[in-house]
Amino acid sequence: MKPVDSFLNSVRHRMNKNRACRALLWAAVIGGAVLLTVSLIYVFKGYEVPRYWYAVAGGATVLGGIAGAVARRASITEASQFADGFFGLKDTIVSQRRFESEHKEGGYYDLQAGATAEAIRPLKAAKVPFEWPKKLGAAACVLTMACGLTAFKSTDQQILDRIKQEKLTESQMEEIKNAFEEMIKELEKTADDEEKKALNPDELKKYVKDLEATKDLAEAMRQLADLERKIDKAAQALDQKRDEQLMKKAGEELEKEEDPQARDLAKKLKNEQFKEAAKDLEKMKPEDKEGKKLSEKRKEAAKLKAAAKRMAAAARAQKNNQSKNSKDGKQSDQKSMTAQMSKGAEQDELSEELEKLEMEADEYDASLEDLENLEKLGKIDPSKLGKCEKCEGDLKGRLDKLGKNLGKMAAKRSAKLKLLGMCKKAGQCQGMCQGQCQSPFARPGGLKPGNGTLENSRDEKDELTDNGQTTQLKGQKGAGPSITKVEAADDGTGVSHRKAEAKERTFKMQFESFVQREDVPEDVKDGVKQYFESLHAAEPAKGAAPAEGAK
Repeated sequence: MKPVDSFLNSVRHRMNKNRACRALLWAAVIGGAVLLTVSLIYVFKGYEVPRYWYAVAGGATVLGGIAGAVARRASITEASQFADGFFGLKDTIVSQRRFESEHKEGGYYDLQAGATAEAIRPLKAAKVPFEWPKKLGAAACVLTMACGLTAFKSTDQQILDRIKQEKLTESQMEEIKNAFEEMIKELEKTADDEEKKALNPDELKKYVKDLEATKDLAEAMRQLADLERKIDKAAQALDQKRDEQLMKKAGEELEKEEDPQARDLAKKLKNEQFKEAAKDLEKMKPEDKEGKKLSEKRKEAAKLKAAAKRMAAAARAQKNNQSKNSKDGKQSDQKSMTAQMSKGAEQDELSEELEKLEMEADEYDASLEDLENLEKLGKIDPSKLGKCEKCEGDLKGRLDKLGKNLGKMAAKRSAKLKLLGMCKKAGQCQGMCQGQCQSPFARPGGLKPGNGTLENSRDEKDELTDNGQTTQLKGQKGAGPSITKVEAADDGTGVSHRKAEAKERTFKMQFESFVQREDVPEDVKDGVKQYFESLHAAEPAKGAAPAEGAK
């Protein structure tokens, strides 16, 4: 290699070292600034800075520094210009390189080449200093230290608790959804056709499917409350309180009968065992046995007739109570009246069935009596016999229909109880999500209880002496956490009445409070007050005899 080229390569190498150092420092400054910005965002929000950010920033800084150093490498031309300026050669090297590039030789050019070689012979490239950029290096060090300090910041405990609660809420919602789906599947397996129709599992599955996995506790509570409301609404749609009251009343009436079969039916009706009651009705059907005497048939018909009259009497009594209650509640709002009428139209069907059963039992007994009278006279009337058979068939059909109604009632009652059970579990799930109770779907398990002894304690307890078996509770009553939830109560048998007197009193208090408002003028107050005083004075006292000629 020529001496000039060797010298320039050495100078170029020193220049590249300086430029590579500056490129690495600039990359460190930029990478540190970006990392510090990201870290401060996490720190101000209370989070721990994820460790991968440091790895990303370090790798990007190294790659950026290398890329900058490669991009800013000095060329031979730049090294020539720098060497001429730094060593005071007055463009000697630059001119020599230009002559060589133009292939100029001989004479003056050879002299120029020799002079250049002699000029650089005593020079050393090591004299080119390595310049450390102090400000840039200080900035890089400060930013690196600041980023290192952010690595010691841990996530706030409040945020850790929130993240833990979010994960717990999400897992609990998933568990609740799966548990309800399994419960619905189990109900489908154990329920019969009528009960499935009342339960409507497809609609229940749709309700459960609407439950979405969420980390927000408030959203989870809203979804569970909405699920509880929907299931409770489905349960209330199966309400048959009037029919159940009618059957209980019929059972009370049947208890007055001396017939054991009727008394068994009465017991089942009172206990709301409608499925078993339907089987007892099946047993009460008239039996067609060959050689059976009319007297025996009449005895059976008489028992059935007496039972039918008892149940029909209960139906009529309930109708009378309903008509009386409807008169007492005339002032109720139109919406509730419409709902009651639509519900009552379905429930009056059972009352009509009982009355028709009474009528058909009377006709059957009367037809048997006619046949018995003809038999005593030694006569046979085919028309009477055909009428008796028709009455018997109608009576059996009515008993079958009544039995089916009881079966539907049993299915609705069972479905309602299961829906209320699901509704209760939905309410308990809200408490579970708030950490106030265990999972309602948890199954009991664990080991059997063991045996233990403690020799240093007394077996008995002295109420006046602190013997280590008492515990003192501290705190303020009502200051601790509590849970409020809606529970569906069992249906009762009470009947509410709205009295016109209570309505009048309420209206009077409301209107008087309106008159006493400050924004009402005084003259209007006085006029209204005098009006009501005269109106109250004109009202007859309670219990007083009406005036003569009053209507």
